[in-house]
Amino acid sequence: MPRKFSAFTQDYKRSAAYKDKLRKKFVEKAKSYIGVPYAASYWKEGEKHHNAPLYLNCSTLIKQVLRDLAVDFGFKVGRWNQAYLFDTLPISQTLNDMKPGDLVFYSGIYNDPKYKPQKNNMVHVEIFTGGENGL
Repeated sequence: MPRKFSAFTQDYKRSAAYKDKLRKKFVEKAKSYIGVPYAASYWKEGEKHHNAPLYLNCSTLIKQVLRDLAVDFGFKVGRWNQAYLFDTLPISQTLNDMKPGDLVFYSGIYNDPKYKPQKNNMVHVEIFTGGENGL
C-alpha cells in the first residue's frame, strides 16, 4: 500500500532543516559501506573477496544508499549507471557552494576500444563529504 504523507509532512520534507538532516544521513549511510569490495570481476577464486555478498562500484554505492533511504527521499532510482544519475541531477556549482551529500561527476573518454562509451562521457561519481578536498 502506498505511503501517504500529510501536507505538514510534505512541507517538512521540503524544508532546509529536513534536507540538511537527509544529507547527513545520506553521507553516514554511504560511509557504512566502507570496506565493501569493488566489482565482483576484480576477485578471483581463492582471493579474499571472491563470492562476497555485496560488491559496490561508484554508481552502485550511490544507488544502494538511495535505495536504503528511499522512504526518506520519497523516490526510487533505477538500475542505471553514473550517466543516468548525472542526467537526473544536472546541477553545476562551485566547490564553495557544495554541501556534504552532493554528487561529483567525472567525465572522460575511454581509450580502450573494448569499453563502450558512456553517455555524456560520465565515467565516475563520488559523494562530496565536505571540506576543501571533499573529506
